[in-house]
Amino acid sequence: MMLKRILFIKKFNINLKDFCLLFVIFFLLQTSNLISQEITANVLVSNKNKTISENIKISGVEAKNDSIFFLLNEILTINYVKFNNKNIKFYIDTTQNEENQKIYYLISEKPIKLSDTLSFNINGKFINFNDSIKNNFETNGNIVSDYGIFRANCSAAWHPLIIKNHNITDVYTKKYNYNLSIKSDKDCYIQIADKKPVKQQTTINNYTGKIMLLIGKYKWNKIDNNIFINIDKNKQTEIQQYTSNIKNYYDSLMGIPINNNFVFIRLKTHDINNWAFFNYPQIVYIDNQRNKWKDDMGLISHEIAHYYFGNIYIPKSNLHWFYSESFTEYLSFKYQIHSKQMQTLKKKYHTLKLVKLFNLFYIYKVNGYSIEFINLKYVNDKYKLTEVQVYNFSPFQLLGIEHEIGEEKMVKFIKTVFSNISNDKDGYITMLKSLKQVGVDEKTIHKIEKKYFFKLKLRKYKFVKKYF
Repeated sequence: MMLKRILFIKKFNINLKDFCLLFVIFFLLQTSNLISQEITANVLVSNKNKTISENIKISGVEAKNDSIFFLLNEILTINYVKFNNKNIKFYIDTTQNEENQKIYYLISEKPIKLSDTLSFNINGKFINFNDSIKNNFETNGNIVSDYGIFRANCSAAWHPLIIKNHNITDVYTKKYNYNLSIKSDKDCYIQIADKKPVKQQTTINNYTGKIMLLIGKYKWNKIDNNIFINIDKNKQTEIQQYTSNIKNYYDSLMGIPINNNFVFIRLKTHDINNWAFFNYPQIVYIDNQRNKWKDDMGLISHEIAHYYFGNIYIPKSNLHWFYSESFTEYLSFKYQIHSKQMQTLKKKYHTLKLVKLFNLFYIYKVNGYSIEFINLKYVNDKYKLTEVQVYNFSPFQLLGIEHEIGEEKMVKFIKTVFSNISNDKDGYITMLKSLKQVGVDEKTIHKIEKKYFFKLKLRKYKFVKKYF
């Protein structure tokens, strides 16, 4: 081996001093690549006492200077923070607001390095909802217990989420390397990530992803590698078949296999504002007064599509929700057309017609919800995208793009646009540039804009009816 190195040095005329310098630089680069943001935590949750306490250590923190900003759920109290095992002061940032969360910051005496560590001691008391306490919280973004089951997903900031470059959006899409030990009451199951539920205590090591905690008294079952929580056995078999068919179709269409399996969770709740959400690999269905799981196909095909949009492809830019939810619903539409089970697609197509009729009479709000068509070209804030726009209008716009350029080029476009988008770029312009990159000419791009993006023109979507 030494002889080979000497021959390499002579061949490329590199002196020994330069070679040693190059070797040191290479070693340092390799070592720095091994340091990633890691969370080590001991968590105790008592459903009986409605309390949560945490000891958390975070290493590999990314910071460009001497300050660190982080999010934490508003029900949690920080007892102390330690920087490299020494107590450090922390402050609440009053200049920024985030629903259900508080933003904190701390300032180090020296520039912060990847090798530095932060330690937190945290506790809090959560609400246990019942029939006498009205739940106005969205289960997806809060730390709550409802019908005896404690739930807290990553977007609820149950542990400190480090904010990089003052960009809060990135916080919810970032994956961490977890080493967790979680304890609870004797009669409670604990379920995290893709692990099967375990009573009272569980651990997980070297898991990279986003962690949701699910703790309480519930029934569960495992079929093949999929886990089902609080779901009837007949429904489990049905979902299992749906999942297999959907995965096979998405694998074939996208060329990216979904190798992992899922945890299907039915959560009964007093929260009437939520429907379902995806915290990979957990697919959570919200069972409440409004939502009775009427359309399994539409729900499951949408949530599994989030494996791509939100897990592999990270949505960014001012059109964050367009890239996250509209692309996901578009892929769900594709599966519904493929399987000839189009309940959701048909319902949303009829919604388009109804909204167009309302807009003709200058009615832009129904039951407090905006139903006005939005031109994505003029959106400068991701929160300006309404629910109707994201889940109804824009998935059809994406079907329109495919109608003009074909399925094969559409898949190339998806992969290209997600490799191009970032938080500091205009999402709409990036979309147009990405179309050009995959070989769509200027004339066709202008045609796509005019037909589908400038105004809601129902006659341009007549091609959808051929699928019914």
